[in-house]
Amino acid sequence: MESRKMISLDRAVASSPVVILWGKPEKNHPVEFISGNISRFGYTADEIVLGSVPFLSLLACEERRSFQEKFLAAAASGPDFLVSGYRIVTKSGEVRWIEDQTIFHRDGKGKASAYQSALLDVTGRREIERKAAAHNTRLEHLHSMYLAFMEELDFRTLLLQIVKKAAELAGTEHASLSLYRPNEKEFLRIFGTGLYSSMVDEIRPAETGISGIVLREQKRVVIQDYGKYPGKIADSRMDAITTIISMPFFQGKKFMGVLSISYVDGYPDTDEELLSTLDHFAAAVSIALENARLYEDSRKELEERKKAEELLFLHEKLAEAAAEGASFLLSGDDAGTAMVRALRTLGAAVGALKSVFYRNMPAGNGAAAAEKIAEAFPGEERECRLPARFIWEEDFPGFFDVLSSGTCYQGGLPHEGQDPGPGHSLHVTAVPVIISSRFWGFLAFCFLREKRNLNSDELDVLRAAAYNLAASVSRWESDQEVKKSYSKLRKTFIDVIRTMGQIVGKKDPYTIEHQERVALLAYEIGAEMGLDGERLEGIRIAGLVHDVGKVEIPEEILSKPGRLSRLEYDLVKTHAQSGYDILREVEFPWPVAEITYQHHERLDGSGYPRGLKGGEILPETLILMVADVVEAMASHRPYRPALGVEAAIQELEDKRGILYGPEAVDACIAVLRKNPDFFSASV
Repeated sequence: MESRKMISLDRAVASSPVVILWGKPEKNHPVEFISGNISRFGYTADEIVLGSVPFLSLLACEERRSFQEKFLAAAASGPDFLVSGYRIVTKSGEVRWIEDQTIFHRDGKGKASAYQSALLDVTGRREIERKAAAHNTRLEHLHSMYLAFMEELDFRTLLLQIVKKAAELAGTEHASLSLYRPNEKEFLRIFGTGLYSSMVDEIRPAETGISGIVLREQKRVVIQDYGKYPGKIADSRMDAITTIISMPFFQGKKFMGVLSISYVDGYPDTDEELLSTLDHFAAAVSIALENARLYEDSRKELEERKKAEELLFLHEKLAEAAAEGASFLLSGDDAGTAMVRALRTLGAAVGALKSVFYRNMPAGNGAAAAEKIAEAFPGEERECRLPARFIWEEDFPGFFDVLSSGTCYQGGLPHEGQDPGPGHSLHVTAVPVIISSRFWGFLAFCFLREKRNLNSDELDVLRAAAYNLAASVSRWESDQEVKKSYSKLRKTFIDVIRTMGQIVGKKDPYTIEHQERVALLAYEIGAEMGLDGERLEGIRIAGLVHDVGKVEIPEEILSKPGRLSRLEYDLVKTHAQSGYDILREVEFPWPVAEITYQHHERLDGSGYPRGLKGGEILPETLILMVADVVEAMASHRPYRPALGVEAAIQELEDKRGILYGPEAVDACIAVLRKNPDFFSASV
């Protein structure tokens, strides 16, 4: 019986992933016993026990000393239980990660007399953790890029940012952007980094090369082995390239050009993760380019400005929906609520009675079906009904063909082929979701008892929103193990988007230009004072939002041409408190809310709203305060013409050390003397 037990134990140990050993806690880590399953690493128990292969020689060379020191220190003075992590090299030369759990046995005097260790191969877990960390980093990059793109409205600057950020996101130095010129039927490379830096301004025929394929197919193209690619360009500068990823980018629905990313050491990530991230990046690029176009058009004439404002409103809702999609990705139990909020936001933006998100699901017998993920009612009416699940060809024949081709559907949609009757007829707008060339599902908006066809610009925005929601669902399903690590990113993302959403469309044109010029002047003042880049960025951000509290002030007061009454002026003064209330919950890396709160304070305590004095005022505020005063005096105001830069300088000199910080005053005057046309150049 005992023999059979021993045989069973040996078999259990041999099949176990855990290697057991024990020995004396002495220098060089002698082993008296090691289980036979050490053979999984290519060694025999006799080699280890007899010392022909010392245990320490299994460890990677650079880790032996630190492990031995840690082991002997624990043996000498505790603890009794030691957990270590290190790499070992198998007999075949493969490197494996090990988790070592050691127990020390001590005599009556506390001296360690023996140790017992359990070794577990955790290489697989380490790889999962590495991929999770890489995925998290990509999401953080994507988030920061999205915010940067939304803020940049200069078209050429935006294109340069796109090239640099795409290379950064993909982990390479080599990227280029080529604009399509349809009249000439050619591509012009306008930006390039790495190998492409010497190819800027080159022109290539539109029908040739990888760019030609992207133009024809309007989708991403990946060439894994460029050296063997039949269409390889005969250019020695391209010989080092092994992999090329080329993506189209759009302005609205208009094809604008090709963004190419290249590797010289092969494609480093063979799964779909990077490609999916780049697809998401391309969607953000399209939105950003559209934003820039709208901004430029808005400056031309009043009608175009109205159109731009309408589209910016939809972009705001898209940003909120993207935030809710991120919330869905990062949340656990409340994921359904986050999706409903996102659908409600989008439905309200287009005036729909109901928003529904469907996903394609197999129905059996080769049939395809759609299943409802979430729905929301932006309005109060709830008569609008769509099934929770339906089979495409049986319930809605022909509808699948339209959406699967990437085409939006707008029209009637009676349930199960039956007219639902008076008062229940539906007009539906359905936006397909295409992920990696696959029809994933669709986002539907129901309009009851009325026809509501959305225009092409609205559909483009909703396409991007639907893609963001679908991508969030897919990522949440595949990456739940890392969702907790995204909580801080989620909070920051939502806070910033919501804060900026309160600003969009609520400020008068003067306030927009005023904040931009104050931010620029404050940045230059700080640079003149020798502040580091991080503090300068904080001052710039504070300058861009320092008057955000004016969204609470009636427009007729802000734009009043005459002098304000005492009551009106007191109301205007509340904007500092209002701005602080808006910004204080946002987790900026700088004291943006407090700077905004203080920007009307003065050194002698005569400012508002708290009457702060001297050292109670932040150094950053002293800089912003001077920039604010100079810009206000140098610019035209509704109630008076511009007083000019010289008048502003005189004000600073007269009140230096009284109202305004001396260092900030001196630096500001230096900046303006170096660049007398500062404000005309910055507009």
